[in-house]
Amino acid sequence: MSETAKFANVVLPGASFFEKSGTFTNAGRRVQRVNEVIPPLAGTKTDGQIVVDFECDLPALVPREWRVLRFTAQ
Repeated sequence: MSETAKFANVVLPGASFFEKSGTFTNAGRRVQRVNEVIPPLAGTKTDGQIVVDFECDLPALVPREWRVLRFTAQ
C-alpha cells in the first residue's frame, strides 16, 4: 500500500486500465475496445466486481433503521 493510501478511510482494489479488457464509450459516443496489456496484480478486481461486492455488503454496512430500500444479494 502506498504512503498516500495509508491515510485513506477506504481503499478500493481496482485494476488499472492496462490490466483490463473491455470497451469504453467516450463523450463523442464512440466505443473503444481495449485489451489487457499486463496481468492484474494479485488482489485487484475489475470495476464491475467492486460494485457488485459493495452492493452485496451494503445491507450489512447500513443500520437497519436507516434502510429505505431492501437489498438482496443473489
